[in-house]
Amino acid sequence: MDQGVLHLDPLSEDELAGASRITAVLQRTDADFAAEMKEDEGWGGHDPAKYIAAWRHIHDIFTAAGATNVVWAWCPNVTDSDGAPSAMDYYPGDAYVDWTGVDGYNWGTSDPSFAWQSFHDVFADIYPRLAAKGKPIIIGEMASDEVGGGKAQWIDDVIPTPKADFPLIKALV
Repeated sequence: MDQGVLHLDPLSEDELAGASRITAVLQRTDADFAAEMKEDEGWGGHDPAKYIAAWRHIHDIFTAAGATNVVWAWCPNVTDSDGAPSAMDYYPGDAYVDWTGVDGYNWGTSDPSFAWQSFHDVFADIYPRLAAKGKPIIIGEMASDEVGGGKAQWIDDVIPTPKADFPLIKALV
């Protein structure tokens, strides 16, 4: 990348061979390229077009290699960075995503500006935006701090909450 331009070279034989090798040994491969793309580090300088171009390029490498056993999971963080584009601005498109996903954390009261959040609270704002895509949803990462609440109860609430409140959540990591 130079001067804010993302250069994507045509697919090389090495890239195609690599994609073929990765997927040949597994019945199913789950791919989550550049998760949490919108956080403070701002993938591509908080430029959704660059991120989308890169995602599609990686996807196309696998497709060109005949890797039909790859499940593409797109997973932003639940939190949008101030002044940066929202999570959905980075969505690569339905043809490039099999599962939507999200990473979310309850930071408790470890910082004076934070409040304790239940599992439901952590994922409530982004769930409708992901569900609108009509794809299964995976929680790629999740955790709870111990400061400011009951971490054990938070963990106990993990299993019943998706079933009751977020029916498209089909997997937790």
